[in-house]
Amino acid sequence: MLEIQILSLIGIVLFFAFVIKGSTGFGAGLFTVPILLLFLDLKIILPLFLTVQIFADIYLLYKFRKNIDKKIIFYIFVFSIIGVIFGTYFLSNLENEILKKILGVFIILFSAKTLFSKNNLHIQKKINKIMVMIAGFIGGFLDALMGTGGPPIVMYLSHINVKKAVFRATCTMSFFIFHISRLITYTYSGIINLEIIKMGLILVPAMILGSAVGIFIHSKIDDKLFKKIVSFILLIIGALLLR
Repeated sequence: MLEIQILSLIGIVLFFAFVIKGSTGFGAGLFTVPILLLFLDLKIILPLFLTVQIFADIYLLYKFRKNIDKKIIFYIFVFSIIGVIFGTYFLSNLENEILKKILGVFIILFSAKTLFSKNNLHIQKKINKIMVMIAGFIGGFLDALMGTGGPPIVMYLSHINVKKAVFRATCTMSFFIFHISRLITYTYSGIINLEIIKMGLILVPAMILGSAVGIFIHSKIDDKLFKKIVSFILLIIGALLLR
């Protein structure tokens, strides 16, 4: 068990991380992992944060359940599992750094286009089955390979102009699928143990409080501003992947 001072510091970081996730549906990992790396080993951060994320997913999915786009989730679920299988198989054969840089460039180009686009945000595009299948597959593939499966899902939902509540709920459900897949892998390999779960439970109040603040913020912003915020966060993710 980590010292109480360290757990308190982690709790503060998680509070702000889940303010971001509660308001947008993603971005908690982007905020949390780089900060915790300043004083914790990655082998502790990843399983501990995953444990808290799963508790958060369950809490947020209960809150957002009415806004989940079930058609999109069906395709993401099926094809992300296929992607996870391929990603796990290629884990030791592909150069992660090259993939990160390719993904980073693609995200930056997409985000810049979205930020300066004058598309009508009130018109939702029809679900493109091929695109959502590709997004699900690439998301699962990247999540298994390097723990960054979110951007393809975020970019797809942003592209089809779903309402902000649907965006947030569908993102949360998609990431829950990824997190459960990784939980199975971590448990099987012994990365997650009872000690990690206990620490995760201690940190749940910080997650709930941060999520509640994020949900409040979400209710106060319109779809246009929301899409700009999503694009800006994606730009940061892309830049971090290029480091």
